[in-house]
Amino acid sequence: MVRSRNRWPASSECAEKREAAGLTQTELAAKMGEYQSFVARLESGQRRVDVVELLEIAAILRFNPNEALDRLSALER
Repeated sequence: MVRSRNRWPASSECAEKREAAGLTQTELAAKMGEYQSFVARLESGQRRVDVVELLEIAAILRFNPNEALDRLSALER
């Protein structure tokens, strides 16, 4: 699998934020109308997060998506 270096660090940040919110992968997936495997693929880096998904995840987990994008942007520098 080819991995882009321009990826939101989902495996660490999404999992950390989900756990801090007290949610399981299954619970987050249900809130998103997805399967648990969807969240697992995001958190493992096997799947990219699009902007709409980032906004939805941020709303559910209550974090600022702009800050996540700023961190991603800083990886490029």
